[in-house]
Amino acid sequence: MRRMDRQIVSNAGHALGAMLLLAGLASSREIVDQAGRKVVLPEKIEKIYAAQPYTNVIGYMVAPDMLIGQLLEPKGDDARFARPEYLALPALGGTPGSGKEVNMETVLAAKPDLVLLKGDAKTDATRSTEKF
Repeated sequence: MRRMDRQIVSNAGHALGAMLLLAGLASSREIVDQAGRKVVLPEKIEKIYAAQPYTNVIGYMVAPDMLIGQLLEPKGDDARFARPEYLALPALGGTPGSGKEVNMETVLAAKPDLVLLKGDAKTDATRSTEKF
């Protein structure tokens, strides 16, 4: 993993950890996301949609019980490294290059409290989160 990628994962992990720790301490609060948008987070975060491989890994490491799904079902021997609870989650798609599009209806029906997505205001992925 390149140094920059490790730093991004590290920073995102710290941010997610801090948000989850603070979730039980305050009522709803407004933050500014990476794209510069003001976002109101609910009083308690219980469900997370991690929309990309890096955010999915961070969610799995920090709060696996909060994930609403996995991006793709692990294939072959990869499944032996995942928790049974994770393997039981629906595959929501969205991994770049996988050929499987995100099932937005399934994501929205799960009513995530927080969507984790790395990007900025200029990326298509970030603009697509406006649906949430």
